[in-house]
Amino acid sequence: MAVFGFGCFSTKQPLSAVQEAVKSVYLEEATKTPLAAQITFRTNRLQGLIGDFPEERFLYADTMEALSLLALVVSDAERLEIYQKGKEIGRQCLRLNGAWVVMEDLAGGRINSQALRRLDEPDLPCARGLLIHWVRWVEAQGISGRIDLRAMGYLSDRVNELVGDNLTWRDHWTMGMLAGLSAPSEENRNQAEFHFQQAVALAPGLATPAIDRLAAQINQEVYSDVTREGLRQLGSGDYAVHPGSPWAAQNQHALKRAIELLAQLRDIKNE
Repeated sequence: MAVFGFGCFSTKQPLSAVQEAVKSVYLEEATKTPLAAQITFRTNRLQGLIGDFPEERFLYADTMEALSLLALVVSDAERLEIYQKGKEIGRQCLRLNGAWVVMEDLAGGRINSQALRRLDEPDLPCARGLLIHWVRWVEAQGISGRIDLRAMGYLSDRVNELVGDNLTWRDHWTMGMLAGLSAPSEENRNQAEFHFQQAVALAPGLATPAIDRLAAQINQEVYSDVTREGLRQLGSGDYAVHPGSPWAAQNQHALKRAIELLAQLRDIKNE
């Protein structure tokens, strides 16, 4: 499993107090097994550090990333709560931007165009992390959660505006998920397919955009034998799941979802 965050420590400059604290988290985490224990330890410690260093944006981003991993190794019953926590941390992170706070408060806590205009490049890690957890929360919540898709789309649009031509796989993945979770339509199908394909190309070796692309086909009611074959092929060895893989937890979870989606398709066929 990749240990994100160490890049900021590969310098000859003295580490700050927060950098020393985070470094100690990663070093202690490496002594723990199994993978679930590592992720749980990291998540809990990073959440504690936010309380100690509440002005450090990167702590919020690292904590949201850790929560995303934790959601992959817990029970289905616990997953929704983790995504809710990720949403809360993301909104808390955005409130480090004083101009955003003013506009959000004026809007009664709702995301609106005036608040979005106050976001700038330093807010990107906060916004991206929030979107990831918000998307997964809506996916887990089901139809009742899809009322949030419009606000999420506005936030995603602002992220893309700030990023310009430098969209990451996560940005494309987010847009693919927003389209895939929306009501079935030709436009949503095409949008989902395009953005998931872009995400797959930008993150080779990561099964997440591949499995979510196939799930979107089912949600958008365009599944076929090609969809079924794609789900079967996910276990063919293209996505590494060994402990040394940087995407081990994500790929293991994707393979589990492929089995579940195949069962879902069988149930649909038998109806």
